[in-house]
Amino acid sequence: MDIIKLQAYRKPKSKMYSGRDHGIEVRNKLKLDEKDRDEKKYTIYIPNDTLAINSSFFGGLFSDSVIFLGKEKFKEKYNFLGENGETLKKTLVNDIEEGIYDAINS
Repeated sequence: MDIIKLQAYRKPKSKMYSGRDHGIEVRNKLKLDEKDRDEKKYTIYIPNDTLAINSSFFGGLFSDSVIFLGKEKFKEKYNFLGENGETLKKTLVNDIEEGIYDAINS
């Protein structure tokens, strides 16, 4: 399983991820269009001090992936964990689920 660390893409001094344009910028840097089509699975590490993943950021970063792969395949391909491999805080899990819902229903 390949690793993507979101820490490198968080704005300085921020504890949240926000903004559709920023999400799109990160998507392009990570080349997610290519990753969506490969056979690999990815673990997305999110810093433990993250307070929120705004739905606009998640949408910019992952909406195209959710639409292309579908909800179940997206969740199989991209696994979200805390920065040391631990389970995410409930609030972040909810942010991700909301982002997936929004991608499917927009």
